[in-house]
Amino acid sequence: MANYFVSLEAADSDPGFLRFEERLTKIDPCCFMVIRDLWFLKTTLSKQDVFNYLRNFTEADDRLIVIVACDCSWANLLVPGDHLRACWDLPAPRSG
Repeated sequence: MANYFVSLEAADSDPGFLRFEERLTKIDPCCFMVIRDLWFLKTTLSKQDVFNYLRNFTEADDRLIVIVACDCSWANLLVPGDHLRACWDLPAPRSG
């Protein structure tokens, strides 16, 4: 399994953006928006497979990026931090 961050900047506000999010979340249950226009995704697919699949649901002038994630720190996500940690299989933060 690999962890990715995916972001789409739609060229306009057409309903295709909603189709994109729907398709993205169908890849794996461990997929959710962490901040505006940035999703976390855990999947067995390769980075290129994720990109190619999602590109089918975007317009030619939309901006799309798929980033392989190996580590991160965060604050004030749109989802609880323990949700991201559980999907990512990260250890609990050390106290003290």
